[in-house]
Amino acid sequence: MNFLWDLYQQGQINELRASSEATRAQENRQVSTEVKRLHDRIDTLTLTNLALWTLLREKLGMSDEELEARIRQLDLADGNLNGKVSATRVWNCEGCKRANSTRHLQCLYCGAEKKGGNPFPLR
Repeated sequence: MNFLWDLYQQGQINELRASSEATRAQENRQVSTEVKRLHDRIDTLTLTNLALWTLLREKLGMSDEELEARIRQLDLADGNLNGKVSATRVWNCEGCKRANSTRHLQCLYCGAEKKGGNPFPLR
């Protein structure tokens, strides 16, 4: 009787193993598709940025140094020089000049209302 039970259990294990492998293969295909999509998006964004920068340089005479300075300024807007745009942005109060989270419509320090809006919100 134990032999039959062991045989049945081994069959169940093999079925689950095959199902698990099929699921893993499907997930791998989905991840590969998503990675390709992201690579394509990065290529498009890179080309767009290159086009914009060459237009600015040609039409307005801006220098590479000016671009690098602006990139550094924007990178430091979240207080962290890491080559990334932080998902949590800040706004500086016009009254007291202190940084506030974009979640707040009034300054936490002096109560002044947030003015204007961000045309490129990250959230």
